[in-house]
Amino acid sequence: MINDWTRIDFSPGVVEWMEDSIQEDMLQVIFPNKYILDMGWYNTLFKIFIIHDNDWVNPVYTYSVDKEDDLIEALSDCKKRIINLIMH
Repeated sequence: MINDWTRIDFSPGVVEWMEDSIQEDMLQVIFPNKYILDMGWYNTLFKIFIIHDNDWVNPVYTYSVDKEDDLIEALSDCKKRIINLIMH
């Protein structure tokens, strides 16, 4: 794989599960202060959600990319957003 997003260090989050094949449920990382980073494949897009306090109906942030090559940048950006939220 050219862009190995599975090697990202998600700390201070803890990876609950990770699946490197393209499917609806690919990644879930639990962060302090009840934040969750969740990623999956939906139709033609990778979607990344930032969830707070288990409120899946109202994600804090949603990010979509159509190429696997863009996942490292997208996941890193979402991790930074969560760390910002935790710090404030």
